[in-house]
Amino acid sequence: LCKNKKYTLVIATVGNNVPSLPANYSVQVSNGNGGFLLNAPESPNLSYYYVIVNSNQTVKKITNMPDLSNSFEFLADDYTNYGLSTSASLNVLKNAYENKNFSLLNTAILNQSGGLCAQLSQNGKKVKISSNADQSLPIQLIDFKGEILNENTASLSWKVANSDDLASFIVEKSYDAKDFEKIAVISSNKEQNTYSFEDKNFHLNDGPIFYRLRLVQQNEEEQFSKIIVLQTKKVSPSYLVYPNPLKGRELKVRFSEPLASVMHVVLTDALGSIFIKSEFNPEAGKYEYILSLPDLKSGVYYLQLSNQQYSDVSKIVVTE
Repeated sequence: LCKNKKYTLVIATVGNNVPSLPANYSVQVSNGNGGFLLNAPESPNLSYYYVIVNSNQTVKKITNMPDLSNSFEFLADDYTNYGLSTSASLNVLKNAYENKNFSLLNTAILNQSGGLCAQLSQNGKKVKISSNADQSLPIQLIDFKGEILNENTASLSWKVANSDDLASFIVEKSYDAKDFEKIAVISSNKEQNTYSFEDKNFHLNDGPIFYRLRLVQQNEEEQFSKIIVLQTKKVSPSYLVYPNPLKGRELKVRFSEPLASVMHVVLTDALGSIFIKSEFNPEAGKYEYILSLPDLKSGVYYLQLSNQQYSDVSKIVVTE
């Protein structure tokens, strides 16, 4: 096989006897001119995500960043981090499999049912998070919140149970909840348990903005706070999808205000099969858009709306 070339493995059966799938197979490469692909569909566009599973075989999180550093989200336990290449969107996977038994996702991948195209890595990385009882008690962050003061300023505030073992708080900021940058360092004070910081480079129109704290102890050990997000209705407009349940082939989406930018629309089932891929273009004074649907079987579908600053998923129930 040649480097940087894409290959498609086509498996077909001829005859009356259909083998049970998945079947074992091997690929033999020769120096000939190759064979023919007859009625072969185009390869799907795949995305790569990570599936984090705890010791109880519960899918703790499906994400595009394998970050287990948040001690409030990932408690002491043994975790396995699997790679997942799939045609399904991240939101659809999270809605269908997060906080559920890992066997459900494994079975769906094994059967490749409902049009799902996915492959799970077999060499999951083991991660052990332990609580160190021999050291000082972990810092107890009681509260961490934020509010928008104006279009250029956001106010962050937090409270700890005590500051005795603390050296400093590092305030971090991100525009995608993945890559965080340090924007401030606040020194700890043993006589103080409430703190605050104003971000004067907030920039309201940049879309949702994410913040977290890195709590640095005197012994230089660190722990992270939860992530908070600040945004306004201009970033995430409210909308209504109707009729729902749906009986027919016309679905309406009504927004609380006219769109300011193109809204991308994708309709999938629980396994990520795409039935509609369209766009809503902004028009002055237009609040409502109509989607013409193909013939859909009864069941649950997911309507994803997204633009550069916003993404949301609504569950749609289709009845005959």
